[in-house]
Amino acid sequence: MRAATVARAVILGEYQSDFGYTASVIRAVFCRRWRSAWALGLLTLTCLCGLVGAAKGQTAPERTRVTVQLNWKHQFEFAAFYAAKAQGFYAAAGLDVEVKQASVGTQVTNEVIAHRADFGVGNSSLLLDRVQGEPVVVLAALMQQSPIALMARRDKGMRSVKDLAGKTVMVPPHAFDEVRAFVSASGLDPNDLRYVPMSSTDVKERLRTADATEIYTTNEGFLARSEPNEYLIWPTRSAGLEFYGNVLFTSQYLIKTAPDLVHKFRNATLEGLRYAMQYPEEVSDLILSLYNTQGKSREHLLFEAQEIKAGNLGHFVDDGYMSENRWTLIAKTYQNLGLTPDSAVPADFIYVGDVAGYKFENLIKILVLALVGTVLILAVAAYIVLLNRRLQRSVSELSHANAALAHMALHDPLTKTANRTLFEQHLQKSLELAKRNHSQLALLLVDVDKFKQINDTHGHAVGDLVLKAVADRLRDHVRHADIVARLGGDEFVVLLPEVANEQGALQLAKHLREQVYLPIVDGVRVFRVTLSIGVALYPQHGADATALMQAADLAMYKVKSGQLGQVSLARSPAARPAGFAAGAPRPPESAADSPMVS
Repeated sequence: MRAATVARAVILGEYQSDFGYTASVIRAVFCRRWRSAWALGLLTLTCLCGLVGAAKGQTAPERTRVTVQLNWKHQFEFAAFYAAKAQGFYAAAGLDVEVKQASVGTQVTNEVIAHRADFGVGNSSLLLDRVQGEPVVVLAALMQQSPIALMARRDKGMRSVKDLAGKTVMVPPHAFDEVRAFVSASGLDPNDLRYVPMSSTDVKERLRTADATEIYTTNEGFLARSEPNEYLIWPTRSAGLEFYGNVLFTSQYLIKTAPDLVHKFRNATLEGLRYAMQYPEEVSDLILSLYNTQGKSREHLLFEAQEIKAGNLGHFVDDGYMSENRWTLIAKTYQNLGLTPDSAVPADFIYVGDVAGYKFENLIKILVLALVGTVLILAVAAYIVLLNRRLQRSVSELSHANAALAHMALHDPLTKTANRTLFEQHLQKSLELAKRNHSQLALLLVDVDKFKQINDTHGHAVGDLVLKAVADRLRDHVRHADIVARLGGDEFVVLLPEVANEQGALQLAKHLREQVYLPIVDGVRVFRVTLSIGVALYPQHGADATALMQAADLAMYKVKSGQLGQVSLARSPAARPAGFAAGAPRPPESAADSPMVS
C-alpha cells in the first residue's frame, strides 16, 4: 500500500515537486501488478499531483545580466542608474544591471564596442566616434546641457581663456574634442595649448600640476562655490556651444541582436532619471550608503542634483530627449575644427526605438483606425476653420494690440530702448545666470554731458534728437545679447551679461564714448556730445543689482566731479569712502564746458 501512502502525501503537499519519488511509485505499481481500478485511479491522481507540485516549485526565470559603463566615478550625475536599480525599474523589466564606475583612463566607447559593457555613458563626442567608424548608437540625453568647463586658479595670473595659450591643460579622453571646440570658439588656436591626460580625481591636485583642468560644473562647481575667490571657471556653453552632457549609448550589434533588451533598459533608466530628479534627497542618501567611492558630502550630492535638474530643462523637454537638428549643429562645430568632413549625421546614429514586435493583423487595425481618425479630424478641423475665420482675425488684431501695449510698457517711447522696468528684469536674470555659471557681467552707467544746456539753448525738439542719436549709437555698437536702456532724462545704462574681464568692459565703454562723439546733424547745425561713463562688474564690485548700480553710479560721479567725457572703473566696496552712497547730488556742470555746436 505504499502507493496510497505516497498519494496522500502528494495530495497533502508533502512531496509537491518530487518527480523521482513519483516515478518510483509508478515502478512499484507495475512491478506488483496492481490491476484494480482504485489503484489505477490513485496512480493517475498521484502523477497529476506530482506535475502540479513540480510546477509550483519552479523558481522565477533568471534576469538578463546587463552591464553599463560610466565615464567617471560614482556621483549624482549617474543617479538614474542607481534609482532604477533601487526602485526595481530594472527588475520589473527582467534586467539585472551592474553599474561600473570608470578609472581615470577608461575609454568608455572601447568598453562597449569590445562587448565588455552592454551600455555606456558618453557625451557629444560619440558623433565623432561614429563618423570615424565606431558602431555606436545614442539612446538618450541624460543631461540636456553640457556641464564641461575649464577651471584655473586665479593666483596663476589667468583672466580669460586666451591666457591659456602655451599653458598646460589636463583633459580626459571623453572631453577632449569638446574642450578643443570651446577653445576655438573663444578665439584661441586649440593647438596653442599643451594637453596632458587626467591624472587624478582630485581637482586641487590636478591644478597643482597643470595650469587648468577640465571639470564638470555640476561636480567641481561645488568647490568653486565654496571658494569663489580662488578659481575661474569657463563653461563650454559660454562660447555659444550647444553640446549634450551625459549621453546613454550602446552598440549597433546589441540593437540588432537584442532590440527588446535595449528598449527595456532605456525606458527603465529614464524612469530612474525621473525618480532621481523628483526625490534628490532620497537618492543622495542611497549614494552615500552604496556608491560613495569619492567620499562626497550630502551637501555636495544635492548641489549636483540641483545643477543637473536646472540644466535638464524639465519644463520644456522630455527626459532623454534628443534633437536631430541639435546633433547637426554639433556636427557643424566639429566640421569647423576639421574633425568631420561634413555636418551630416549618420541615419541610424540616433535611436528611434523598435517596432518589430507588432503583429501584422494588429498593424492593419492600427492603420485603419488611424485613417478613420484622420478623416474625422480633417472634417472637424475644416468645420472649425469655416466657423472661426473671422474670430481668428479678431484674435490676431487683439494679439498685435496686446503686443504693442506690452512693448510700450517695457520700452522708452522716445528712444525705443528698454526702460528701467525691463532693464531690472534683464539684470536680475543675468545675475542669476552669472552666479550659476561663475561668470562675470558688467554695467555701464552713461550720462550725456551738458544735456540740460542743449535743451535750454536749442529747445526740447533738438534735445530729443540728441537723445535718440545717442541711444541709436549705443545700440548699434554693442552685441546682440547686450541690453541698452534709458533710465530717465539723459541717463542710460548698458548691461553686458557676459564679459571676460575688466579690460574688455572698459574698452567697450571707450568705444561707445568715441562713437557718440561723432557729429549729430540737425539741418545746418552739427552737435557733438560727450559721455561720462561709470563701469562696475559682478562680482568684483557688487553681489546684487543694488550694489552694482551703486558702484557704477559712484564711478560716474567721480567723472562728473572731474573732467567730463571720461570712463571710470568702480572701486571695490572696501575701497569706497565711508558714508559715500549712491544717489548723492552730482556737482553742477561748468557753463564753460558747453556742448559743441557748429
